[in-house]
Amino acid sequence: MGDIGEVAITSDTSVVGKIIGFDILPGSDDVYNAKTGAWEKLPSGPNYAPNCAYLGWGIYVMARVDADSKKQKAAWSAAAHLGGKDLSIWTVMYPSGFQVHRTSHSNIAEWVEAGYDKAYITSYLNSQFGSYNHPNRAIEPRIPGIFQYYSVAEDELAKVFAGKLDAKTGADNIAAAWEKITDKIGRADQIALYKKSFES
Repeated sequence: MGDIGEVAITSDTSVVGKIIGFDILPGSDDVYNAKTGAWEKLPSGPNYAPNCAYLGWGIYVMARVDADSKKQKAAWSAAAHLGGKDLSIWTVMYPSGFQVHRTSHSNIAEWVEAGYDKAYITSYLNSQFGSYNHPNRAIEPRIPGIFQYYSVAEDELAKVFAGKLDAKTGADNIAAAWEKITDKIGRADQIALYKKSFES
C-alpha cells in the first residue's frame, strides 16, 4: 500500500504512527527459471524485484469530450490542475488515498515543513522511489479483472496463513482459479493486453 507512509501519521485511526519503517521488498537468492522449470541460485547475490502495486488513483480525460472543444479544454485543465505539482503534493501528504507519484514529491524538505519527521519521511520516500526507479521493478498487471485475480489469491492465502491449507495446495488452488478467470475474460485478449502494458 503506497500511501501507508502518509496514512500512518495523519489518519486519526492509525495505531502504528512513528513505529513503522519502510524499505523495498527483500530480495531472494533463488530465482525461478521458467524455461527450465527449476529454481536457481544467483551467483550475483539477491535478486530484487520491488513491487509497485496499484500506484494510486488516476486522473483520466475520456475520449467522449474530444468532439466538444470546450469540454476537452475544461477536462484537460482539470486534470492538469489536480495532477500538478502544487495540488498533488498536498493530496499525497494527507490521507487522501493518493501516494507519491511525481519526482517533485521526493523533496524531503517540503515534507518536513509540513510536519513530518525527517528520518521517518526519508525512509518512506526512499522505499517508494527506490521501488519506482528500480530497474527490475514489478509493476502491477494492467489487465481487465485484476482484482478478481487478487480476491481469489487473498482468500486462498488467508486459508494457508490460518493453517487450513498447506502452501502447495493454496498455490495450486490460486493457479486453477486464475486459469478459470483468464478463460472467462478471454485468454488471447489478456495475453495481448498484458504484453501491451509493458510498452507504457
